[in-house]
Amino acid sequence: MTAVIAGSFDPITTGHIDIIERAYKLFGNVVVLVAVNSEKHYHFSRSLRAEAIRACFAGRKNIKVEEWNGLTADYVSQLGDAVIVRGSRSGAEYEAEKDLYDVNSVLGAPETIILPSKNELRYVSSTFVRELLRYNKDVSSFVPAPALAVLKKEL
Repeated sequence: MTAVIAGSFDPITTGHIDIIERAYKLFGNVVVLVAVNSEKHYHFSRSLRAEAIRACFAGRKNIKVEEWNGLTADYVSQLGDAVIVRGSRSGAEYEAEKDLYDVNSVLGAPETIILPSKNELRYVSSTFVRELLRYNKDVSSFVPAPALAVLKKEL
């Protein structure tokens, strides 16, 4: 079975890495789907975000990174034996993920599994990292070193 983890990953954080690693342990195969959300304005290009994620999992054959323009439900449905995995840092975020689960269910997507963040990673978010970057602060505690090396191309 394949776990599909979709998001903007702008940029990928240590919290994302934790969810991806935990999904890998549960399902054995992971596709990290770098998706487009028309409501968001991105700091990094999609191709660079995908490259940064690939750098984090270099040599891991069962963790694949794909870029996707459509609905996550459509991508997952075409795979067949797959589930959507989402991370949740808080109760409010869980409610938003639950709403997304409901929409994906209506669209015919397979199951969605929501993994809670570890306590020590609950405050780490891409939004927080982008804000730190805006003020030229060190983000190496929140962004994996391989990803940061790639992202420096656009910093």
